[in-house]
Amino acid sequence: MAASPPAADLAAWADGLARSGGPFPLLGTASRAEAYPALLWNGTRLHRDGLPPRAGLLLLAHVVTEGAGDLPTAGGTALEEAVDAGVRVLDGLPADPPGAPASAGSAVLAAAATAAHGSGAPDPGAVLDLAGTLAVVGPSAPLTSGADVRAGHALAVGWLAVRLLADGLVAPAGAARATASTVLGAPVAWPESWT
Repeated sequence: MAASPPAADLAAWADGLARSGGPFPLLGTASRAEAYPALLWNGTRLHRDGLPPRAGLLLLAHVVTEGAGDLPTAGGTALEEAVDAGVRVLDGLPADPPGAPASAGSAVLAAAATAAHGSGAPDPGAVLDLAGTLAVVGPSAPLTSGADVRAGHALAVGWLAVRLLADGLVAPAGAARATASTVLGAPVAWPESWT
């Protein structure tokens, strides 16, 4: 099944990204971009189209395990293990309570787990902690576009956290847990299986 053309605002954004090019496809277009903007755009597109978070985690896993080129037609073990790591985190966090700030916190942490496991990062917990400091938290808003972009931001930050850690940037130990607990308004259990 072919993807439908993107909405006008996403199409204009894709055109802008295509000017600088890159190896990663922007879903439903003939355009390509570098990893960070492609993940931001594709995550936004997937959320707007109503796809489940696992779809975005699969795209992210592809970026960190394969590195470039066309999207895979079938999942491999590395892809599946990376996605499963993210899904464990996503499924383990409680839902945002009514009235809580709008957040990509849980999605960011799930994306960080996917990126850490897919890239073979030596300390997945450090990747999650760094990603936790990059989560977007803001007032609740009914604007769908804000939620769409936060979904794209989560995927891009998962990838970015791995890169930043490899370049020597670190976050305080426990930053991911603190982010989740702050957003949800209650302490979050943190199983060893997440890292």
